[in-house]
Amino acid sequence: MKAAVRSGRSMNPISKFERLSPTFWVLAVYLTCVFLMGGGSRGDIASLILLRPIAVILCAWALVRFDTAAWHRWRRLLMLAGALFALTAFHLIPLPAAIWQALPGRELVITIGRSIGSPDDVRPLSLSPLDTWNALFSLFVPLAVLLLGIGLTERERHHLLFVMLAIGALSATMGALQALSPGNTALHFYRFDNPNASDGLFANRNHQALLLACLIPMLAVFAQSGERGRLTRRKGVMAAGILILIPLLLVTGSRAGLVLGVLASLSLLLLMSRTVTKRDDHGWRSWLNDPRLLVGAAAVMLVGVIILSRRAEAFRRLFASSPAEESRLQIWQPAIHAIGEFMPWGSGIGSFVSSYQVYETYNILSPTYRNHAHNEFLEIAMTGGLPALLILGVAIFGWVRVTWQWMMQPPRSPEILYGRLGSVIVFTFAVGSIVDYPARVPSLACLLTLAALWMGGRKSDHATSTGSDTMHSR
Repeated sequence: MKAAVRSGRSMNPISKFERLSPTFWVLAVYLTCVFLMGGGSRGDIASLILLRPIAVILCAWALVRFDTAAWHRWRRLLMLAGALFALTAFHLIPLPAAIWQALPGRELVITIGRSIGSPDDVRPLSLSPLDTWNALFSLFVPLAVLLLGIGLTERERHHLLFVMLAIGALSATMGALQALSPGNTALHFYRFDNPNASDGLFANRNHQALLLACLIPMLAVFAQSGERGRLTRRKGVMAAGILILIPLLLVTGSRAGLVLGVLASLSLLLLMSRTVTKRDDHGWRSWLNDPRLLVGAAAVMLVGVIILSRRAEAFRRLFASSPAEESRLQIWQPAIHAIGEFMPWGSGIGSFVSSYQVYETYNILSPTYRNHAHNEFLEIAMTGGLPALLILGVAIFGWVRVTWQWMMQPPRSPEILYGRLGSVIVFTFAVGSIVDYPARVPSLACLLTLAALWMGGRKSDHATSTGSDTMHSR
């Protein structure tokens, strides 16, 4: 009997992956492709020519397999995605001259039209329709993750964590190689990036830092999933992973990454539950079960690396200039002025570059252009106006409501644990969006969508979770 049990357990990992549906494997391959081809926010990246059609095809395939039960289950998230598409498409609808000329902030366009003899042309709401079309097509990349993800079981959505950990490990490895060989263009995937920066699979080191920060809570959930005999081993992997991620965060040179790394380390207090058994209460392994000790170890490691590492570029840049000298603050001032000019409808989704140039002040002119406001909330208000802010407000309210529900329950099941993980990742994106634009990067937009799917889990699906999804508790 014991031999049969051991045999059954040994075959469990194989049968576990055999039970995964084809949709899971399609989504896993798709996420890998997105991170390999969609690490930049520019619309002229050559790999988007292949990535976006793949996303559209997968969206169509997922809709063919769409179930009405999935609509009722995920209607709020689907309605939010639909609102984003509808608002972007609305900005492309041709409007008669009498209407678009009455919109705020169109005076310069009207003057130019009159000077060239075409004042009564039909124009859309967007001041830069081509950029708005680009924004519309960019939404299909995360939409494919959403439509494929809602077709999975709760267990399969949890298994996507392993996919993201593997992708994160690849990006971290690339970042380490870039740090060891600065200036080696063969290790960088994008034409417009810093060849001396450690940016992994991305074109921007801030985006690499955000992914590395998100890996910390992912490792915490990974460490608590699995059979009883594997928990200590997984927690050892988590501890080793965190000790590796902290130096890599510093090497990126991202000051925002330092803040996100601290927040991610503090999230261990929410994600780690003390699951020490009587046998381990006095053993050497018991520290792996105490989240307070893990947070303390991460903090000590962070301080130690800052002091000892000569390549802690992020720490040096943190104190390199005063806040008044920060270029982002100089960018925000014209953007705030433009918000008042374009309210309530905005300048058009995706039209920041062309619209911002009108309000750019002389003291910040340079040979390079501002691709984004480096504050997602300001850019949303400027380009999308009140309708975009309303959608953003609904999303924030939904995050607060769902997060409160997860935090009020003890992490005794995978659904609650993954719900908390999704909340932490979304919050990390929100903090990063104060000084950057992570959700506009295709790969990170897919990670944000996956986090929303994890947040949408429910306890009633716990019965469908088996095998490695069973969380050990006292």
